[in-house]
Amino acid sequence: MSDFEYASVVVSIVLALGIADVLRFLADTFRESSGRKLYWVHLLWIFILLQLHLEFWWRMWSFRELIAVGPGLALVLLGPAMLFVATRTLLPAGATDSDLQTLFFRRKTLFFVMLALLNVWALMLSPWSVGIAPNESITVFVGIFVVVMALLIACILSTNQLLHKIVVSLVFALEILDTLAIM
Repeated sequence: MSDFEYASVVVSIVLALGIADVLRFLADTFRESSGRKLYWVHLLWIFILLQLHLEFWWRMWSFRELIAVGPGLALVLLGPAMLFVATRTLLPAGATDSDLQTLFFRRKTLFFVMLALLNVWALMLSPWSVGIAPNESITVFVGIFVVVMALLIACILSTNQLLHKIVVSLVFALEILDTLAIM
């Protein structure tokens, strides 16, 4: 088994755990007997997290050269691990978390910190994940990084519902465009 095959199995396991958690949450939530008070901002973030899991799995092939170097596996595995923690942070722990709006605002700080760290990680690995040679200009990606970081920091600091509605809508639209671009 090559280093890449070994690494892709480990990464796939972490991603599969996150996907299974999201699917379990969605199944439980949409059952008639769930009794959860839904909050569309929270649900949209859950769908974004599901898409991020799938997108990372899809882009895994682009990390095959990075994994061949010493710390490459740990560096690549860091992204799915942060994504898993962000996902677990946003999912309810049990029946006591029946109001998803209250849950979202109670856990938003850790969730957005994890997304900010994931954003930093993605920028560091962008030469591999988007096929740009490390010595080429990545001005566009740095610009997107700065905008996304500003939005994430605003979400960390604010409990303003309108801000959170705008940010999740923008991120959802960007993720749809990004998904269409890689297809």
